[in-house]
Amino acid sequence: MDRGRSTIKKWSLRILLVLGVSFLMLLIIPLPDCNPAYSTVLYSKDHQLLGARIAKDGQWRFPIPDSLPNNFTTCIELFEDEYFRYHPGVNPVSIFRAIRQNIEAGEIISGGSTITMQLARIIRGNRDRTVINKLVEIFISFQLEVKYSKEKILQLYAGLAPFGGNVVGLEAASWRYYARPVHLLSWSEAAALAVLPNAPSIIYPGKNSKDFELKRNRLLQKLYQKGILDATDLELAKMEALPGQPYALPNLSAHLLDHVQQNGFEGQIIHSTLDARIQEYHQEIAHRYHLRYHSNEIHNLAILVADVKTGEILSYVGNSDCSESGEGIAVDIIQSPRSSGSILKPLLYAAALDEGMISQNSLIPDIPTQISGYSPKNFDRTFRGAVKAGDALTQSLNIPAVRLLQSYGLTPFYNLLQKLEFSTIRKPSDHYGLSLILGGAEVTLFDLVNVYRGLANQLDKANDSGLQNTQGIRWGAFMKPTEAEKNLPVYSEGSVHTIMEVLSNVQRPRGEDGWQLFAGQRKIAWKTGTSFGHRDAWAIGMDAKHVVGVWVGNADGEGRPGLTGLNYAGPVMFDIFNSLGASRWFSEPYDALDDFDICAHSGYRIGRLCTDTTKVSGPLSYRELKVCDLHQMVNLDVNEEFRVNAACYSPSKISRKSFFQLPPTQSYFYRKFNAAYPQIPKYHEDCKPEVQSQLDIVYPFVGADIAIPRDFDGQKNEVVFSAAHSDPDAIVHWHLDGQFRQSTKGVHKISLIPPVGKHEILIVDERGLESIRNFEVIE
Repeated sequence: MDRGRSTIKKWSLRILLVLGVSFLMLLIIPLPDCNPAYSTVLYSKDHQLLGARIAKDGQWRFPIPDSLPNNFTTCIELFEDEYFRYHPGVNPVSIFRAIRQNIEAGEIISGGSTITMQLARIIRGNRDRTVINKLVEIFISFQLEVKYSKEKILQLYAGLAPFGGNVVGLEAASWRYYARPVHLLSWSEAAALAVLPNAPSIIYPGKNSKDFELKRNRLLQKLYQKGILDATDLELAKMEALPGQPYALPNLSAHLLDHVQQNGFEGQIIHSTLDARIQEYHQEIAHRYHLRYHSNEIHNLAILVADVKTGEILSYVGNSDCSESGEGIAVDIIQSPRSSGSILKPLLYAAALDEGMISQNSLIPDIPTQISGYSPKNFDRTFRGAVKAGDALTQSLNIPAVRLLQSYGLTPFYNLLQKLEFSTIRKPSDHYGLSLILGGAEVTLFDLVNVYRGLANQLDKANDSGLQNTQGIRWGAFMKPTEAEKNLPVYSEGSVHTIMEVLSNVQRPRGEDGWQLFAGQRKIAWKTGTSFGHRDAWAIGMDAKHVVGVWVGNADGEGRPGLTGLNYAGPVMFDIFNSLGASRWFSEPYDALDDFDICAHSGYRIGRLCTDTTKVSGPLSYRELKVCDLHQMVNLDVNEEFRVNAACYSPSKISRKSFFQLPPTQSYFYRKFNAAYPQIPKYHEDCKPEVQSQLDIVYPFVGADIAIPRDFDGQKNEVVFSAAHSDPDAIVHWHLDGQFRQSTKGVHKISLIPPVGKHEILIVDERGLESIRNFEVIE
């Protein structure tokens, strides 16, 4: 009796030891490596599939899903492994039944595999059906059951099982065969997909349809017998058509998908912030303009839209039409550095406002300019003498911008652009020079929208989230910055609001002009840019809800006649805004603004001689505006017809009047655009001037290098030299290299053909006032 009990005890210990060692082996021995290549998959914020890229091994294999729909799990368990929830990975009844069937058939016709065993076979690479492999699969099945829950095993199986052709996994199969996500599958569709992994090389959509239908209907019948479907549902499910040839996957925002795949997200699911409806419509707009612009050999355009409040990107159209090839269509323009043209000008003007250098009404010189060999020109090749800062910005004048940059400082502005995180402006400031403000630097559309969205967002104190670059995406979604990533604002709210108001007055393209006359039309702050050689056309626009960036041109850099931001990028931008629905204008930051009295003529603080004043709203930095010094007090006769002085006219009859007067060169051009510009009366013939008249050489400017123009036949043309005199009746004598050449009156211009080399031109009026300019004629 005792011996029997001892034997039982020994065998029990042995069995427990074996079971313990086996269990430890299940835990310790690692599972086979199963790292298949996955497709890169892009979803919208509402989980709409935007696109996918095939895996490296040529399979459509989406990453393992986090969950499965109930109808599919019910179908796959009922069809493949009815006792899945109860067995430990292996179903002994199924194994013995398979052994009996194989013996009777004389060959292996049944494996008796459970879902867990099928998963074990998949992760081992679908090796041959041998007894040894079957035993290994049984061991791995026990491992899987120990390490994972039943739900996880189902997810792995559904993600790795073959569904026919090069389609692997339930999610890929649902999109390829039904063009919809798995959670929208009907019972009939779920049943059809559940029977495919059983024999995917024999039965799949488009092959052996009768057998396919029989298998599906047999499964549907089981669902009816289990009480899952009623009779009506069963009949309707059987009537549903089987899937045919695989659908092409959606191809929205192909360039964003390619971009994130190339930047560390290959083989992952990317949950973006894109709105599928907006994305699709904006691609249609891009395609429509692509067809329109194609006639001018303009082939590429890009659109980027961001939400001001959240920083979320709503649409990302990297190029004209991702369904086409050739003509640079594959290039992601949004991430491509392109010449900025004038698109950075608002950033300079806002900085100058913050420094108290100018107000929106302050005059900035617009005259022939050469600075260290750099000679900027306005787009229309004219000079206005002086122009209000706001007008210079809305008209995108180049000369005032360059002169403002020189006054503000190249290095401070360059440092400001660094703070704004323009990722492509990385060379030293001296490399760009003053051309930095006119397209001398390259920027990306992504950075541009990022920066201007930051300005728009700054006007809402409740929102301090920033739009990050693609390095900050979370599974493809554009992340909000951490506390460490948030920087202090570069601009004051007052200067940003003032610039926004100025930019809302930029002339709109044809079809959008007169927008103020119509109710419901949105107010938009916007700016265009055109690079040298008509290679890049930009438009950036914003209101309190959206920022829209548009680029138009050719990806290969070929310029085209007439390609400007106003004519090409602007219309696209306004169509995009019109598609976004109603919005609102920015709230006024009252604490950051004040009303200031300034000179009505110069736009600076009221000086001693200023007579006409006006109020302007602007940032608090306007307290630092310089005092206006552009007025001159003049003694006039009693009728205010002539200038006089006490030596020739009765002091009691002298009338003193303040005149707004610009320097001679500015005055010379300013008068052409401003008919109301006051003209100081001439001196009375009996009176000598109290001060000498002002005289200046307009062209050539300081340090100019002049290339003598030639006709088609090679003959040299004359160069026109010009000067400005404050006295319209003055006579000016011209001298070249010490030799008298000509005298002029009224309009002071002469034509010469100086030889190659260095020269000096001297002009003198009848009172001895002179001006000298050195220049050089080059080949």
